[in-house]
Amino acid sequence: LSNPGEVAATVTLTVYGAGGAEVPPGGGDIVVRPGAQRIIPLAGLALGEESPVV
Repeated sequence: LSNPGEVAATVTLTVYGAGGAEVPPGGGDIVVRPGAQRIIPLAGLALGEESPVV
């Protein structure tokens, strides 16, 4: 995640799978400081889903 802005950004990752949309554990209230980047591993966000979309 990148935040090129001048204020902090709060991000919620939503995973769309066979059962619909959900926020996985650790996917909510992610703060990205101004001018910073955060690396979020996506591999563990949708365990058990064949074709998840983030």
